[in-house]
Amino acid sequence: MWPSSPLAQEKSETPLDEFFGRFKTLVARWDAWRIQQEVVDAEQVQADLHERVRAELRTRRSEERHEMFEEFRQSLRQKFEELKAMFKRGTIPFHRKRCTTLQKNVLQDGTAFMLSGRHRPGVSHLPVAGA
Repeated sequence: MWPSSPLAQEKSETPLDEFFGRFKTLVARWDAWRIQQEVVDAEQVQADLHERVRAELRTRRSEERHEMFEEFRQSLRQKFEELKAMFKRGTIPFHRKRCTTLQKNVLQDGTAFMLSGRHRPGVSHLPVAGA
């Protein structure tokens, strides 16, 4: 696996030596293949770290989702327990006026639908609850 920008190797080191010769510097030289291998190794380390971080983030998000689900589940369970207790006590909130109005509206809409002729042929009555 070669990096996207290959290293350059000069034919002669003399121009570089002349340029840096006027400064008090120490020039270190390595073979191009060794530098190239270090670049490849660095890219591999980067890819490994990237994958490790992705896996850690994926695990963290999964745990957070699991915690949120558990909280939701517990709240839902508590609401059902409260509803169950209300059933046992016979204290279910019931609005007779709302229920009666809803029944009237359903009957009126159903009758209007039947009289409009838009119902399926062969159906001459509305289904009755409990029948």
